[in-house]
Amino acid sequence: MKNWHYKSATELVKAFKSGELTSVSFMESTLERIQKINPGLNAVISNVFDQALERAKEADRQLENKENPGLLHGLPVTIKDNLEVEGMPCTAGSKDFQKHMPQRNADVVDSLLHEGAIVIGKTNLPKLADDFQSYNDLFGRTNNPWDQSKTSGGSSGGSAAAVAAGLSTLDIGNDIGGSIRIPAHFCGIYGHKPTYGVVPDRGMVPPAPGIFTGDFSFNMDMVMNGPMARSPEDLELIMKIITQPKANDRKAWQLRLPISKRNTLKEFKIGIWADDDACPVDKSIVNAILGVADKLSNEGVIVEESKPNLNFSSCFNLFSSLLNAVLGQATPHLLFKKWVKKEPELDHSSLDYKSKQMTGAVQRHRDWLMRDAERQIYRQKWSEFFQDFDLLLCPAVCTNAIVHDHGPWFDRTIQVNNKTYPYSNLMGWPGLTNSVYLPSTVVPIGTSDDGLPIGMQIVGDYLEDMSCIQFAKSLKEVIGGFTPPELD
Repeated sequence: MKNWHYKSATELVKAFKSGELTSVSFMESTLERIQKINPGLNAVISNVFDQALERAKEADRQLENKENPGLLHGLPVTIKDNLEVEGMPCTAGSKDFQKHMPQRNADVVDSLLHEGAIVIGKTNLPKLADDFQSYNDLFGRTNNPWDQSKTSGGSSGGSAAAVAAGLSTLDIGNDIGGSIRIPAHFCGIYGHKPTYGVVPDRGMVPPAPGIFTGDFSFNMDMVMNGPMARSPEDLELIMKIITQPKANDRKAWQLRLPISKRNTLKEFKIGIWADDDACPVDKSIVNAILGVADKLSNEGVIVEESKPNLNFSSCFNLFSSLLNAVLGQATPHLLFKKWVKKEPELDHSSLDYKSKQMTGAVQRHRDWLMRDAERQIYRQKWSEFFQDFDLLLCPAVCTNAIVHDHGPWFDRTIQVNNKTYPYSNLMGWPGLTNSVYLPSTVVPIGTSDDGLPIGMQIVGDYLEDMSCIQFAKSLKEVIGGFTPPELD
């Protein structure tokens, strides 16, 4: 059979519908590929292969009977293991939930299934999706398909590795501090972190399963489900499928993202923010972004080094405070009491991230409201920037894929341009957009001298997800798109 494993989901569905390829033949080939490739990556950690094959047969039968196929008809997909799929374990990488068998799909999963997608397995993540590397005591670590000594990223690292390796046509990850964008960058694929609130999050763990059993669920600040794929066309397709109000709001509300501001590459006006002293970026990434800027200029695009009227350190401090207010809810009671007691002794201006974690987790509601007010001021500054520019190009992460490091979180460091920085710097650039609810698309733009993928963020104005993705589609025509790792 022709090698289809690195084709986009859009191309594959077209081949199914034209009769060039059957869902069954592609499903069989995909399952064989997982059995061959996955042992070295450990990206897919549970599966329903027999059930998936039966569903592929049904998908082919539907086409033969000229039944109306969905937009994802017959596609084998994987789902991050903190999103509930009926009849499959949903552990969120935690031994506490290893026996959790959901009786209902997450809303975002239902949307995919409604369009004919076939779930074949769940993908690995760190415990409770709380790290930039994907490993846990249940399933072990996931390796990067470009270099197995490196991490695939986190928390959607299994998702990114599976898509990059051709084990899945697409995956759904989630992102609060880079959990879609860091793995997409590390593994050389496309990922989209949507505008906050446009994709339902019911059926995600955490919160712990069994608490919210109906349509209502906990509103977790800044967290978004979003697509991971091998082409921007796939991102566009999936976003059209999964974008909708929460179930309990649908009786009154409708949600339709605006079409892209611009249609062609030359129509866009682009700002560039390639580096910052507050979170230094590896030279290979900076040079790759500036190289993209040069190519855009040669195509007649207006490109200027410009950014919102904001200080990076202030943005990161705001993000850290809001993030740790969310994460602090899961802190064990006795440890939380210890932090409350210690908090008055801490230097609130300290750059030490452990101090930021404690102060953010135990802040009073009054303090959080002040941070939220500060957020609205920052949102206005971003909005003013987007009155002059359509999009901002910036690093997805400050460095390329890192070596596996499972030591104590606060003892970990990263190397950027031969200098040592805190591990928390990995979420510096992703955090810029999370705290202010903006959409961001990561696109592959090349490789480093040591052969690791380099990604770039395309940041758009509030609700301008389709402008980000349209630019990614147009950019692909200039710089090329997804490049497969050498696995076969």
